[in-house]
Amino acid sequence: MSTIIERERERRRKRRRVLRRGGLVEEAGRALERGWRERAESLLDHGRGAGLRALRARYAARPHDALGAVTGAAGELAASGDVGAALDALATAAALSLATGDGTAAEEMLAVLAALGADDDPRATAVRAVAGAPAEGREGEGWAGALTVLARGDAVRASDLLAAEAARLRRTGRLGLLVHVLGLRAEAARRAGDWAAVAEAATECRVLAERTGQPVWQGCATAAVALVEAVRGDGESSGRHAAEAEIVGGPLVAGAARFARGVALLGAERFREAYTVLLPLREGPRRAETVGHLAEAALRCGLRDAMPETRDMYARALLDGDEELFARARREARSPWAAARIDLEYGSWLRRQRRISESRLPLETARHTFEVLGAAPWARRAGREMRASSGAPAEGVLSAQELEIARFVADGLSNREIGQRMFLSPRTVGSHLYRIFPKLEVTSRAQLAGLIGEHLRAG
Repeated sequence: MSTIIERERERRRKRRRVLRRGGLVEEAGRALERGWRERAESLLDHGRGAGLRALRARYAARPHDALGAVTGAAGELAASGDVGAALDALATAAALSLATGDGTAAEEMLAVLAALGADDDPRATAVRAVAGAPAEGREGEGWAGALTVLARGDAVRASDLLAAEAARLRRTGRLGLLVHVLGLRAEAARRAGDWAAVAEAATECRVLAERTGQPVWQGCATAAVALVEAVRGDGESSGRHAAEAEIVGGPLVAGAARFARGVALLGAERFREAYTVLLPLREGPRRAETVGHLAEAALRCGLRDAMPETRDMYARALLDGDEELFARARREARSPWAAARIDLEYGSWLRRQRRISESRLPLETARHTFEVLGAAPWARRAGREMRASSGAPAEGVLSAQELEIARFVADGLSNREIGQRMFLSPRTVGSHLYRIFPKLEVTSRAQLAGLIGEHLRAG
């Protein structure tokens, strides 16, 4: 009899321990979702088990192993039979993979998913879509559904869905999970070329991620802020945020930070430096978006022949001067930002072919789009190209092309550097300066720079 009683007592003790452990996981999950950092850390430090490890990986993983930690935790949960928690962890891994462009965990995610046997769950659909497997299941609602939409390529719709989900999470005070949704929305808006939305989502995500102790998402958001600033022409602030992203987010966001630096250099028309910075990214997770920017830099700094082989349609159009590829790339552009850059380069190419009247429409379209997007350096460049194609005197003294050369001289560029930007030989630039000097009654580059001043820089 005593043996039976002892066994029953032991059974009850085990049950109480399981219940306590389950309550601990539930309470820690609630604290993490709501961004109660100190409470969550206290709970995580006083417990063990796959559930707590998964929560730590989802919300507080260190940058150097975040993706592997979340995927590994999902595997542990799958082995223990906790399907719901495993799917949550897998969805978080998929979100990190998409936001960082790191697809190294795709096979492992699919293996864990196969072990779960939950094919109809919207989180499973999202994981398959991100990992590149056939994803025929229903999208579902909430952030997992938006993740599926984004992985399937509809960045505009995904951004809208994530904005709505972010509003819901704010209302319910779930700040920890809100960080993930804002990070995804910044990525969706970036793919859609909506820089205002990127700035809004990334700025909020960055603040909340720091407050809730989520360094990976903080790094992703900071890199996104750096990219927006690069597009808008604030190279100094962009550089600071790119450096911060590398420190906070580690290797997972290093590529995004480097890409922001490259775009900032393109905006500053430091094309050779931009080429050097962007070149290592051509084989990385951001290769699809890098190649076009790299080709732009190569074309304008005289490194066309050094550009690695690529099948990217836009890059080939740039490097080969192929009008049909320009047209195809423009039709297939996935964002206003991409389309405007194609219009700018196509219009510039037409002008160089002396097809002046044809060049004006794409250049005007590009300038208008850049102005709407807030991409000031690119809008100025499109404006210069338009003036150069006008054939009319500028400022009543110089032609549009001469005025452009004079501005470059005022900026301290050499004849060689001016030639690279305008696709002229250094000798041709020198010939233009030979005519510009007497027109403006100056005898040196320094005098020319002083005369140009703020008056001729306007517009």
